[in-house]
Amino acid sequence: MAVILELFQAGRSGNLITNWSFETDITTGWTTANFTTAERSGTYARFGGYSAHFADATFDGDEYFRTTAFITGIVAGTEYTMSQWVKKVTCTGTGRMTIDWYTAADVAISQSTLNFDAGTHDWKKYSITAAAPATAAKALIWPIVWTGVTVGTAFDAYFDGVVFSLAGAAVGYLDLNAAAGAGIRMSAWSQAVATPVYGGQPPPVKESMDLMVESTTHDLLAGHIQALDAFRVQADAYVRDRTIAAPVWLVCKMNGETGTRQAMVRSISEDYRLPLYAVHDGPPQFTTMIRLELWRMPWWEDIAITAATAASPAAAASVVYDYTAGGGDIAGDVPARISDSITWQSAGAIEALDRLWMGIRSANKHGTLANFVPVWECEGGTNGTDAADGADASASDGNKVTITPGTATWAKRMSITLADVTANYSDNLGLYLWLLRWAATAAGVWEIQLRFGYTAMTDARYVRGPIVEVTGSGLFDIAEMGIASIPMRNTHTLGFGFLDKDAEQLWTIQIWARRTGGAGVLELDCLCPIPIDESWMQVAGADCDWANATHYDYVAFGQSPEGQFQAVTAWNNAGTQTLSAVPTTTTDGTRFSLPPGDGRAYIVYARESTTVITDVISLLWKHYGRWASLRGAE
Repeated sequence: MAVILELFQAGRSGNLITNWSFETDITTGWTTANFTTAERSGTYARFGGYSAHFADATFDGDEYFRTTAFITGIVAGTEYTMSQWVKKVTCTGTGRMTIDWYTAADVAISQSTLNFDAGTHDWKKYSITAAAPATAAKALIWPIVWTGVTVGTAFDAYFDGVVFSLAGAAVGYLDLNAAAGAGIRMSAWSQAVATPVYGGQPPPVKESMDLMVESTTHDLLAGHIQALDAFRVQADAYVRDRTIAAPVWLVCKMNGETGTRQAMVRSISEDYRLPLYAVHDGPPQFTTMIRLELWRMPWWEDIAITAATAASPAAAASVVYDYTAGGGDIAGDVPARISDSITWQSAGAIEALDRLWMGIRSANKHGTLANFVPVWECEGGTNGTDAADGADASASDGNKVTITPGTATWAKRMSITLADVTANYSDNLGLYLWLLRWAATAAGVWEIQLRFGYTAMTDARYVRGPIVEVTGSGLFDIAEMGIASIPMRNTHTLGFGFLDKDAEQLWTIQIWARRTGGAGVLELDCLCPIPIDESWMQVAGADCDWANATHYDYVAFGQSPEGQFQAVTAWNNAGTQTLSAVPTTTTDGTRFSLPPGDGRAYIVYARESTTVITDVISLLWKHYGRWASLRGAE
């Protein structure tokens, strides 16, 4: 089977280089010189989400990247291995990786080197194994030096998974594709494919894998097996202890598959192990075979994170965020895992941003996204008992419906149909959490209820939502008014072949209300449908303050590889981040993931006790595309 297959975990202790997969930066423990571009990059990654990226429009012949300090504790005569993965996008010539050996007095002894293949290529592993010279006590590691690159030409390359270790030691990844006689080699792999679950995530899947473990000495053979055992321990520890940040990944790329994919491993156990035996025909060879059972998460996901373009939508009662802008449509055939995403208030703050409602609509399910109406203005409907339109600069479009005088009797105060807000009926079908932007005279207590039906129905036949009690402050606020779908019919029994999708223009919401305490009026601004049939999230208690462009709170949220979701509030103090709150978060069964293809997020936000129409939020979301089985060409 032609396959790149590895177990990977950031931060493994056997590697003498700590910052080896560049998940945070390329400066900790490293020194670079004379490249025009030297950066941590999420464009390509072999492990985790980032790599080290170096580029020069005109290569001068003095560029390099090396460890800043000596690696000490080198034992003369002992074999060490330096390895790394390299992706060369632009290159004339080769380039070279190098181990420089030094004495305890910092005197250079010799070098162990390896030239890269000439020209460009996709990710490829390069490895040097060499015995430390007789007087060696220290080493410097150079993943890239200028040797072999044609001076005056362009250079652009990515580096990941830089390892320097005792030969055979457990490091950040365990290569399951070793050459015969040189480590761990997969001989068979019984793969599993999860059964997709609509609106949720299936349970972990079980796979088996036969590994041949081969080496020339008992000690090296033991080192390979101990490396495998270390990954078994780490997989179990990550699942049991949420303070452990690095899971174990099964990383795979089949021959001819466009991109590399990975799946989080929950547990690794041995089904059986064949007895150790020795081959004496030729050089000594010690071999055993191990059958592993792996439980992994059901979906494969991209090894690199994709970031959308940061945006600050114009202030509105409900804003639209195109989370595909910048990164393109969501890749994969199952919903993507959202990660390392932030939302923050960026202007207009007097009181902290405290509550957010976010819902997702995808073009694959819901048609033309631009035709969806996220704000239904109440004055666009038909007024009922004691209701009249009026101007108000603090309303979403400068107008509102006022109920005056207030009465203690239930009455239909207004109604609004789908045809009142759009002519694109079929592009507004879905299941929604309905939010009402309302205000009332200070201390006035009201009960409000939404009722759902069609214009030809009598009022008594309308489906009633929950009764919501509100107490006025004189300012607008947001109230959750219940869940209802457009259409109301069961399309399994009365499908769109019998009734066209555009038959829903008479779908209607009625707003009923009565005053139960205090005095004064009730003001109705708009209804905001939050889509909940694909993915949605609510945050309460965020307590996000905003001072200026460099000092502000933000809500950071994401889903972990094993499916746990959390949002936190953090304070950005001119680049220094401090956790400040853990708000209450509600999500759907998909843990707020992003459906494949084009999509939009519809977001309503409010302060703790009011909503101000001029408040602005900013958003920057990131995600990992996911697949049920093979990744294929995207």
